[in-house]
Amino acid sequence: MNFTQKISQTSNAFSQNFTNFQSFLISGYKQPELYTSGNQIFIDTYIDNLEKFNSELNNLKHHSNALKIENELEQIVKAQSHHLTLAKQFKSEVKIRGFRDFGIEGEMRRLAHELEKKNLLDRDLLLQLRRHEKDYLMRGDEDYLAEFDYLIDSINKYYNISNDARSLLNKYSYNFKQLALKNKTIGVSYNEGIFAKINQQKTYIEELYETLNHKSNAELTSFNRALTRSFIIETIILALLLIVISYYFVRIISKDVDHLKLRIEKFVKSNFKHIENNTPTYSSKIKEVNELNDSYSLLKEKLAKTIKDLENSIDEANKNAEYKSRFLANMSHEMRTPLNGLIGMLQMLHFDSLSKSQEEHLEIAQYSANHLLRLINMILDHSKLEAEKLSIEKLPFYLDDEINKLVKIFKFQALEKNLEFKTIIKGEQNVCALGDTLRIQQILINLISNALKFTEKGSVTLSVDSKLINNEYLIAFEVIDTGIGLDENQIHRLFEAFEQGDLSTTRKHGGTGLGLTIANKLIELMGGEMSIKSKANTGTCFCFTLRLPKSEPLDITTSTDKISINSKIEGIKEVLIVEDNKINQKVLSKILMRMGIMSDIASNGIEALHCCEQKTYDIIFMDLNMPIMDGIEAAQRLKEDFSGKNYHTPIIAVTASAFEKDKKRVLEIGMNDFIAKPVDFNNLQDLLTRYAKTVNFD
Repeated sequence: MNFTQKISQTSNAFSQNFTNFQSFLISGYKQPELYTSGNQIFIDTYIDNLEKFNSELNNLKHHSNALKIENELEQIVKAQSHHLTLAKQFKSEVKIRGFRDFGIEGEMRRLAHELEKKNLLDRDLLLQLRRHEKDYLMRGDEDYLAEFDYLIDSINKYYNISNDARSLLNKYSYNFKQLALKNKTIGVSYNEGIFAKINQQKTYIEELYETLNHKSNAELTSFNRALTRSFIIETIILALLLIVISYYFVRIISKDVDHLKLRIEKFVKSNFKHIENNTPTYSSKIKEVNELNDSYSLLKEKLAKTIKDLENSIDEANKNAEYKSRFLANMSHEMRTPLNGLIGMLQMLHFDSLSKSQEEHLEIAQYSANHLLRLINMILDHSKLEAEKLSIEKLPFYLDDEINKLVKIFKFQALEKNLEFKTIIKGEQNVCALGDTLRIQQILINLISNALKFTEKGSVTLSVDSKLINNEYLIAFEVIDTGIGLDENQIHRLFEAFEQGDLSTTRKHGGTGLGLTIANKLIELMGGEMSIKSKANTGTCFCFTLRLPKSEPLDITTSTDKISINSKIEGIKEVLIVEDNKINQKVLSKILMRMGIMSDIASNGIEALHCCEQKTYDIIFMDLNMPIMDGIEAAQRLKEDFSGKNYHTPIIAVTASAFEKDKKRVLEIGMNDFIAKPVDFNNLQDLLTRYAKTVNFD
């Protein structure tokens, strides 16, 4: 295993180790052995692994000098040492705080039970104290702590209780306050204290690992390229030297030189892979010629070995790229699946009667959920662009329609900031061209969003100038703002991934620093180039030009964006939803119920096959990733059962995957269609309407 593999393995192990800490938070702290023997498997495993990771990184330090990454490695070791200290401190504080019959909480419970057992305090008062105590422990709200203190003070002032009762009551109050202080120090309920530091340190260490992986791979690639060039140059120099010598001694050793020349030509023509295992050893009468042959053989073997090592490195890099694709596919599924539930439920709320305040809250929640979805899509787009797997479509569209969509999107955002949003359309009229409207919109939305974000007063202008040249439209786009502007250093770094103008920009305005990188690469894919004109504090102008073929005029049909969720889909009465996630089950079943469609639920492929044996469904919605039996295998079995009740039933894949190869695969195995998570009402309605005709026909 090479150095970069070991770093990557340690990085993955560090991230996976955090599940031990999470298990401790969920159940480990409740186990009595933590408080009796001081040992608890989850937190102890977490701490032991952290010590192991530092030991492994220290062992790798002697490799780091060659790749010039010793500083990055040292940063990780220091950060992990600090993280280890925090983990030990967290365990110690949790042990002191206790749980149930142990620690501070145990002492507090004992005092409360003693008050109750000895009947030293009115039962109703004691119940109120215990209720405030439990409310605080469950919710972490300091209002309950204040109510507890107020009740203690009231009892001491206004109730005639014995000295024993007062002493026990004050001890009970003291322990409760100590428990509250420990809760704040630990910080789980408040996302502060040691807990917050551990989370922050984990994120920081993962970023350091990512930086280390990136730099080590880059240095290794550069090293391999230099090594390849060096060996090729050595070979060429040696070949030239041999040619010169052959001409000089042509009359004496022409036969020997011709033989050596033939060997070199074979080796070069075989792409430096020719091996003469079965070739008899050539012997010359001249000692120097034999030595030259031997030297060439050694050089050839060394060069062949180096090329083989380089090919192995390339294979390893391809494997790493495949691992990255799998990771992105899994992350896309895991992140889009809960988003499906969140966005689906938020959309459903639009059809209920809400107060104005509730509508405002709903808009904020929807904006946040959609923003998160855009961030996920942005990261996936960046990966596809890096892997050169993102393709550009060429479909007919009207330029004016796309500009009008942008006006609808941004005019209210501009008004909210008291800015003027202007559009200037010049050149050809009624432009109908062939292009990828989704990507063009993505570019312009990013540029206009940035302009609005970084402009506090004045205006943002979208200028579009189109010219028809040789049956091609030359369309120049400009986004001009009167915002904070950029200096030359910021402009040079602007198209680098995860970069912004400066750190204060990120803190004030937010953003990932990916948008402009993606926009620039999309423009390059479409044959254009982005340019920037800007000065600090005077505004910025982003410009790019696209050449798009002219298209024949489109047949325009009127449509509405209004979602009619209560409309019935004739011909579809009952469907089967195969989905392991409970929230996604509810989202899809509730949407279908609004459309008058009943649904059965299966949590995995086995349950789905059992349901299909019992009755015939109009449509089957099939999730792909499920336990016990996944959607792929379940669909294959249904399509192989020619006599089954649901052999002809359309199977729709419901997938959170953002990769085209996954969507292509579901169609290849026999599924009829797919719909993406988060489920969009309009897309679902169109799909059901389309298959309702098939169901009626059958």
